[in-house]
Amino acid sequence: MTGAVVAAGAAAPLLAACGDDRGGSGAKPTSNTLTIMTTGVPADEQLAMWKQYAAEPLGVELKFVTVADGTFPSQALAAQQSNNPPDIIQWSSQGAPVLKASGIALEPLDSYISASETKSDFYPQDYASGTIDDKVYALGFNCDSRAIAYRGDWAANAGPVPTNWDADEFGAWAAKMNGPNRTAFGWEAKTADGRGSSNFLPLLWSTGASLVTKQDGKWAIGFTESQFASVLDFYAKMVNTYKATPKDVAGWGYPDTDGGFSKGTLGAYSVGPWVTAICKDFPDVLKNIKCAPIPNLGTPTSFWSESALMLHSASANKDKAWQFIANMRSEKAQDAMTAMKGNTEGSPRISSNAKLADPLVKQWAAQLEFAKVPEPIDIHVVMDGVVYPAMQEVALKGSAPAEVAKAAMKNMETALTQLNV
Repeated sequence: MTGAVVAAGAAAPLLAACGDDRGGSGAKPTSNTLTIMTTGVPADEQLAMWKQYAAEPLGVELKFVTVADGTFPSQALAAQQSNNPPDIIQWSSQGAPVLKASGIALEPLDSYISASETKSDFYPQDYASGTIDDKVYALGFNCDSRAIAYRGDWAANAGPVPTNWDADEFGAWAAKMNGPNRTAFGWEAKTADGRGSSNFLPLLWSTGASLVTKQDGKWAIGFTESQFASVLDFYAKMVNTYKATPKDVAGWGYPDTDGGFSKGTLGAYSVGPWVTAICKDFPDVLKNIKCAPIPNLGTPTSFWSESALMLHSASANKDKAWQFIANMRSEKAQDAMTAMKGNTEGSPRISSNAKLADPLVKQWAAQLEFAKVPEPIDIHVVMDGVVYPAMQEVALKGSAPAEVAKAAMKNMETALTQLNV
């Protein structure tokens, strides 16, 4: 039956699931099945939408091959080296540079876009997010920003939330959520945490800096020592001045922030609109979630992220695979997604966000307009080698932000040698 979905197993069956239908060497012949490598098969209602709006109009079946997030690049490379690549790769757009750096042959999408899409229908960040060296390799089918999720009941006496606030205004407000057996504010600072960059970067960007810039074809440091120090000063103040955050935040990862907020021990943190899904089994928390803008150090910013679709260059089904992507991004599909009950994501198609069913998710979507796209690098190199150690130093040891920033600049030079290989 066309449009049916076949779900493959977890990482182990990858090569078999993507096997060469001819049983020999060379690229696979075209077929009516599109293989999608992903970290997870969509939930039932979302899957039905994928079928209705993207697969069935093409008369294709979908085969999902699921792999672990931490081994995604190596699994994709193994499939490619065995001449069994997927037709489509679904991962975050921030993962595209990691895949490219790992040797994955992604197909440039610029010619497809020119022939099929009206760029003004989409946020410019959507195209920028998947761009590497002036070519687009990834396009989103949903997107989100970051904002402060907080407990409205805990903050009832903290005062009104402004549309724009600096570090001190936020710190004084957040501290009023402290109470017995609970923490007012937290963040991810654990080495190897996969989400902390989305909270650190908006603060850095709000100083007017970039994380990195391209100079003569190589990555260079995009911030000054004082700009980095001002971000560290924000974290230090949350711990030492406003006492809104405990010192052991230095070891927190996203399971700690998600878990603390959902279970009622954390009052606020920077997160995406999917926090409502995280808290679905905690009704008391869910009914009290409110949304506030991220505090800034000069200019309001947020973090643009999206679930992206990429074409593998060795796919024999590239045209069908592209049409599937185009169908997923169509007005009909995007309107259906944003109107779907339980949806927690915004749309890269600007007009579709007006149809968001959840008023809370709409507040997150309002941040998309000024959200910034992270620089196309392997962010783990910088976070693990530079940022997390600095955050840990000021939070756990109480070290002076200016001194830690000085050391961070040297660590950043070391990180650049890895990024510029």
